[in-house]
Amino acid sequence: MQISAFPKCYLDAISFDKSMSVFDWIEMATALPAEGLEMYEGFLWQLDDAYVDSVAAAIQDAGFAMPMMCCSPDFTNPDADARKRAVEHEAEMI
Repeated sequence: MQISAFPKCYLDAISFDKSMSVFDWIEMATALPAEGLEMYEGFLWQLDDAYVDSVAAAIQDAGFAMPMMCCSPDFTNPDADARKRAVEHEAEMI
């Protein structure tokens, strides 16, 4: 059986407070009996290729696969411009 882990308890620390980095989480996760680490767009503090590649390399170097990247666009916002920005952001994340 293969299992992946998502750091729900550290979501705010990594994504909003930035008191923990995704690299901290990857290192902590090496103690878990998991084969994969699930990621969330908020874990990426930068979107440039070099940074994203460094996150991917850290995951791989720690012996994990990344089976999921979760993005959370808001396509229900009544503001048409906000919905357009959400679509553009989703396309960028893909």
